[in-house]
Amino acid sequence: MTIPKRNTFFLLLALIPIFLFTTKANGQGSNDFTIIRDRIFANIQAGSVTSLDAQVTTLLSSLSQNGSWPDIDYSSTSQTDWAPGNHLTRMGILAKAYSNASSTYYGQNNLKTKIETVMFYWLSLSPAPTSTNWFYLSISAPKDIGNTLICLRKAPVGISTELENQMLAWMNKGTAITSSPAKDGSNLTDVAQHYLMRACLTENQSLLNQTITAVTASIVVTTGEGIQNDNSYTAHGPQLYVYGYGREYVSGISNIAVYVAGTEYAFPSDKLAIFSAFVRNGFIKPSRGAYADYNLFGRGVSRANAGKADVALIQKVKGFDLASYATEYDNSIQRMQGVQLPSYNVSAEHIHYWRTDYSIHHRSKYMFGLRSVSSRNAKSEMGNGENIKGYYLTEGANYIAVKGDEYYNIFPVWEWNKIPGTTVPEITTYPVRTAWGVNFGTVQFTGGVSDGTYGASAYAMNDYGTTAKKSWFFFDDEIVCLGAGINSSAAQAINTTVNQCLLKTDVTVADAAGNTSVLSKGLRDYSGNLKWAHQGDVGYFFPNGGNLSLSNQAQTGSWSAINTTGSESAVATDVFKVWFKHGTTPANASYAYIVTPGKTSVSEMQNYDTTSVSILSNTSAVQAVRHNTLGIWQIVFYTAGEFTNGDVTVKANKPCVLMLKNLGQDQVSLHLADPSQSAAQIYIGLKTAQFTEMKGVNFTMPLSAMAGSTVSGSISTGSETYNEPVEPLLKLESVADAFVRSGGTGATAVYGTTNYGTETVLTVKKESAGYDREAFIKFDLSALPTAIDSAVIQLRVNNANTSVTNTKWVYYLADDNTWTETGLTWNSKPAAATKLGERIGTTANSFVKLNITAAVLAKLSADKIISIRVASEPTTTDVAVISKTDASFSSRENTNADYRPQLIVYRHLSPQEGAKKDSILTTADSYARSNTATTNYGTQGYLVARNKTGDVQEIFLKFDLHGLRRTVGNAKLRLYAIESAITTGWQVYKTANNYSSGSEAWAETGINWNNRPASGTQLGSAASQPAAGYVYFDITSALQGIASDSILTLKVTATTDVYSSFRSRNFATDALRPKIIYEYTPSQPSALPVDLISFKAGTENLAVYLTWETASEENNASFEIQRSEDARNFQTIGKVRGNNSTTIISKYNYTDTGVSFTNQLYYRLKQIDLDGTTTVSSVIQVRLQGVEPSITIGPNPTTENLSVFLPGRITEPAVIQIINKAGKTLFENKISDISRVDFDLHEQTPGIYFVRILQGTRQPQIFRFAIAK
Repeated sequence: MTIPKRNTFFLLLALIPIFLFTTKANGQGSNDFTIIRDRIFANIQAGSVTSLDAQVTTLLSSLSQNGSWPDIDYSSTSQTDWAPGNHLTRMGILAKAYSNASSTYYGQNNLKTKIETVMFYWLSLSPAPTSTNWFYLSISAPKDIGNTLICLRKAPVGISTELENQMLAWMNKGTAITSSPAKDGSNLTDVAQHYLMRACLTENQSLLNQTITAVTASIVVTTGEGIQNDNSYTAHGPQLYVYGYGREYVSGISNIAVYVAGTEYAFPSDKLAIFSAFVRNGFIKPSRGAYADYNLFGRGVSRANAGKADVALIQKVKGFDLASYATEYDNSIQRMQGVQLPSYNVSAEHIHYWRTDYSIHHRSKYMFGLRSVSSRNAKSEMGNGENIKGYYLTEGANYIAVKGDEYYNIFPVWEWNKIPGTTVPEITTYPVRTAWGVNFGTVQFTGGVSDGTYGASAYAMNDYGTTAKKSWFFFDDEIVCLGAGINSSAAQAINTTVNQCLLKTDVTVADAAGNTSVLSKGLRDYSGNLKWAHQGDVGYFFPNGGNLSLSNQAQTGSWSAINTTGSESAVATDVFKVWFKHGTTPANASYAYIVTPGKTSVSEMQNYDTTSVSILSNTSAVQAVRHNTLGIWQIVFYTAGEFTNGDVTVKANKPCVLMLKNLGQDQVSLHLADPSQSAAQIYIGLKTAQFTEMKGVNFTMPLSAMAGSTVSGSISTGSETYNEPVEPLLKLESVADAFVRSGGTGATAVYGTTNYGTETVLTVKKESAGYDREAFIKFDLSALPTAIDSAVIQLRVNNANTSVTNTKWVYYLADDNTWTETGLTWNSKPAAATKLGERIGTTANSFVKLNITAAVLAKLSADKIISIRVASEPTTTDVAVISKTDASFSSRENTNADYRPQLIVYRHLSPQEGAKKDSILTTADSYARSNTATTNYGTQGYLVARNKTGDVQEIFLKFDLHGLRRTVGNAKLRLYAIESAITTGWQVYKTANNYSSGSEAWAETGINWNNRPASGTQLGSAASQPAAGYVYFDITSALQGIASDSILTLKVTATTDVYSSFRSRNFATDALRPKIIYEYTPSQPSALPVDLISFKAGTENLAVYLTWETASEENNASFEIQRSEDARNFQTIGKVRGNNSTTIISKYNYTDTGVSFTNQLYYRLKQIDLDGTTTVSSVIQVRLQGVEPSITIGPNPTTENLSVFLPGRITEPAVIQIINKAGKTLFENKISDISRVDFDLHEQTPGIYFVRILQGTRQPQIFRFAIAK
């Protein structure tokens, strides 16, 4: 659908007294036509008469004798700026003056003659004017003609009935109001306005009824185009369009509401209530002062002077809305008019519009807008030659406003590859997308949580060959912005733009030492030494530094470069711009910055308490921020997992965004949202200092149009004990599925014998013969054990019509399983009358589950085949609603395995049943890279595998098998894959445990490509999955043939050149680190002396807190706690008495306060029986939060000087070396009892160098840096 700009299409209404909406006008029928016609005329005549007369004088001076204007190309059929339309617009201006009693042209016969001449010329054109854009003949032209005819009816002398009828015929040439696109959204209200004119001119009551009925029906909360459940607005598909089409809708409804007020056609109060809620909570909210967020304008952002809030329109709505909202409107109006400051009566609030992936955050000092895009919504559209460069407009775009005008008319000079908030490739040529709202986002995980005042939003970006986990945490004085897992295969450099706005003030910056300076205009680069920047009453803090660029200088461009109808004149504007530079093909890059809007001075920046917020985690699995003053924790779980900080542990069994408050009290409040909008329930676990054990709460998540909205609850000391969610025993895919369609009479009869088994969807609908559809799904149960606990069928809703919530999806057990996928038809379908259950219809992209355990158990005792019939059974008798209750599920032909019909089976094994499980974490891991052969990557939080020519990357993992259980039956290496939607494979090998260059055992911080261990036997392989998650390799043979006191090294390689990465042991979340999981058979008949449930560690103030639990004990005398710095050489540091023999859970703890200078330690338990027999547990690793990063170096890169900063003061002797790439030691300092060492490197050539720190028997620590000159 293609609609040009409409800024001046409908003139403002003269405000009409409110009593018209509550008092019936005298008389009905034809009198209503007069009332409505008079009000339309009053609306047309609003405005300056002096300006009107000047326009008429100009138009008459250029009017040709034949009624044409020589500057108009009447043959044009243009898609935009259709020239013939100007003829009708000018005609309307002449008629307006002729009928305006205050105009000098009022009633002039000469002007009437010229108007008639203009009409005759238009009617004589052959061929008749036309355009390739439906808009002109369907909206623009009939509107102008209607305005003209309404005016002439009010003039002293009108035109002939014959001429009027000829012009009326032109009003009916466009698309009918009953057809798309005329019947959709703001198009409908535009079309309805000239329908209303035509009905009143012809006094056609049927036409008037049709028009008002259509408009009234459009005032509805919908899942299609229009007003959404969250009071946002969509147009051109599921595309955010609060301004643009949303503004046109508000204008159209407002006009018509005033026209018909007090008549029998007046809108009912429930409809006005819906409209009022949208205007107040959706249309007004995203504004600051006189301006609105540029994210709301769609392709209209590329039009000159777009970006202002429409105060006149809001005044109009205020005129007929309830008096109780008057103050709310007045506050907005005064801010928009500039009568009051932008801060005037602004309430602190946070709103997340879950239907359109948009968030706004208001404080008296500022507004912050955020627009991202999910696979549920369309990106900002291109079309009609507009928004040519708006390629990245939905990738986390930020609107940071103090006065509101920070971006007003900046767009011709914008660098469109640096839109505020986005992390994207630095392209300079912008691809042209298919026009209109057909370009959708690529990820489900986009959304946010809100308690109405505070909130957090997240966007798991995966587009343009680039991935990034992006989050925003909204508080009072600041917005914390985090990015992690930034990887890209794009050819261009990747940047994260902090802001790009108009340069309003001087730019002041502070370096890492706090020294401030005012910048002259220009471009500057900062490498880790920019502490903060301040411009335009907005501050930006960089807590972790980063590789940044800052520009405060003129930028040039033109409107025509972003909009083909724009001016080609050059535009130059001073612009402030700051961005992170991640470089080309970044691997797991990250960023962190804090925006502090409303800081008006350097002293406010210097006085800002940076300790008020703590960034607790910034990884691609978990991003978390704590506001220390407010006591608010906000956490983004991109995957199901666990997050621990201090004495707080939070678990989530599904990806989600979570906000917690009052963590220091016995009752903690929680707010939770599911950005993927797919979870029916989310289970949260919480452990705090107030809870003696982890507590759990199960949240039932909103579905359908409310999916993605926030739910709230609490966890207290009285809540249920957290129970680890049970993983399914097995997920079975359907072995056959198809939908069938009923046959009607005539042409529809054939449907009854048609097979649809190869379709990618399973459609269900109940309407009438020839249109009814049902789905059949078959599962083979032969792989299941006879004893199961539960079985759940899961279907994914592929698409759903607008009335889907008015139907039930009912599941029936089919009597016959002999049907085939390619043979099933309506006429041959099996009988299926046994009802298994039902679910209310829900929206697309959601998953529907139903427990069918009883039926599955019965089939397990029979033929082990089960067939399910799914039928739609509407809950209404309204035929119009029933016709829109159809939906379809993804079939087994869907390319995404997760979307196919599944039977999810659960079984809980008793402790005595079958094999038991144990696990072993890595004690060292790293990856080696062929094109940086001497570089060590052992301290990274990720591991890379890639088989690219010239840049091969291989992963190495070390496991200490001390304590390995005997009789290993099944062993798997488990890695957590970071990337989604990639296609590759991996292989795992057993390798040597030493460097290839000698007999020394390889170390995490010493391994590189040149010295990597020699490869051995291949053990197994695995393939990539559609989404990020666990990958398993079978390594049973390796563990079955190895001693329990051995070291095992594994190598993982990739089979393709696709970049792939996994979590390393240096990652913050234990559950995502590399691990061997294996099953073992306990010795019979006696059991092991201790059944260890868990062994965990936490840190605080350089102390390590160890806790462990046992499920049962037999003859257990004690535990020795053993510590190591290299995971090889352990020493006993303490002892805890055991509980002898018991069958109840026992809990133990031990505090290690003897931690010396190091950044990681290893612990294990040595269990001692009463008879002296010992068993050693698996090893756990601890990274000391109090000393991380244990050592820092800087500046990096450097030009001539390098400093090594040590944690505290080293009390033990150490050696610090500077080494070049060839391995030659250039400098060596022996140190003790100091905290900093400086090196003069001015004589060294540019290149890569290393800092190596040696201390006693500890593993060397190595840091990489560059010299650049």
